[in-house]
Amino acid sequence: MNIYLIRHAESVGNIKGSLISTTDFELTEKGRLQAKRAGQRLAEELLGKTVEAYCSPLLRARQTLQEILSCIRQDDTLFTESEDLKEMDLGILEGMPFDEQALKFPEINLGNRLSVLSAPQGECYQDVKKRVCHFAEYYLQRPWEKRDVLIVSHGITLRVLINVLLQRPDKDVDCLNWFENTAQTVLIYDSSDACFHIDRLNDYSHLKELETVNFKDWGLFAPQSAYLKTKMRVKQLSQTFQVRALTKDHVDQILELSRGNTLFYQYHPPFVTRESIMEDMEALPPGKGMTDKFYIGFFEKDRLAAVMDLIRDYPDPGTAYIGLFMVDTDFQGRGVGSGIIEECAGALKKMEYKKLRLAVDRGNPQSSHFWRKNGFAVTHEGTYISMERVL
Repeated sequence: MNIYLIRHAESVGNIKGSLISTTDFELTEKGRLQAKRAGQRLAEELLGKTVEAYCSPLLRARQTLQEILSCIRQDDTLFTESEDLKEMDLGILEGMPFDEQALKFPEINLGNRLSVLSAPQGECYQDVKKRVCHFAEYYLQRPWEKRDVLIVSHGITLRVLINVLLQRPDKDVDCLNWFENTAQTVLIYDSSDACFHIDRLNDYSHLKELETVNFKDWGLFAPQSAYLKTKMRVKQLSQTFQVRALTKDHVDQILELSRGNTLFYQYHPPFVTRESIMEDMEALPPGKGMTDKFYIGFFEKDRLAAVMDLIRDYPDPGTAYIGLFMVDTDFQGRGVGSGIIEECAGALKKMEYKKLRLAVDRGNPQSSHFWRKNGFAVTHEGTYISMERVL
């Protein structure tokens, strides 16, 4: 699935110098030109293809989508207007001049504090997230299928939707800049790791002289790299093996690998079962969600060589936590496990992680020796032995 996410073109509301969310405005003449320019850009990729199209029910989004569909010669395409794609309701801030909002509500920052935003008598961030999650679950099912999806929505709503589709923690949305009118973000689904990846982000190069005046000064409050760097890019964790997200379809392979590691289960009972593997796939430490968990396999072609359960930013930001690492016995004794850990450490360091942390079972000589050999030092001894490696 390829998803094209586009902010609406300039509307009458955008030139008022005030906060606008749910009030309905049509496009300006400049906005119509922007929408046409965006459509011409998309025609380079979508002309002649069948697309699914969705938009906010607000006029500015609908008019933008209609112009784009015309440019890609799909005027007759039926599109869906979804209430889930409406802009965040800003409550009593609606229509308030920007300067007045800064004076009366200095604690409200629609840019780099979006994740904790709660508009007085309006919606909060979590309200919008709930809406876009509902949209994604209903309309964006089976992302592995070959489909081109076009979505036209609004500045805040698109930032939240993109963060959700990329399975990012809420705080990451604070590193997403404002989107320029008709800016295009393209997400491509990769079946090998069951995730969407960014093909382009906030691309408004097609606008040229139609750019919003001074947009770079107020709209780009964070370096684009700040958002890209917060992503856990699992495919980069090894150059030797293919790294893939493990799913229920891999349970038999995981079970076979695990059954060979009998010493581990002597110190960490009970012995592995299909049910325990399924539970491990969803097990989380306190305060973390499934978007923080990466249950991954290291493959040599289709052969599963190792399994890792990796949690990002736990127990502290900048720390990656290894909840499980197990190597198939056929790959043991030749440096494969140490090689994977070394590759992971190097990749995580490039992603700006500072530490690797884990816990081993007390008394297991194999585990303790392996992790010490790979640069981990004991930080605490209790029921389990906590170990850490500085990257």
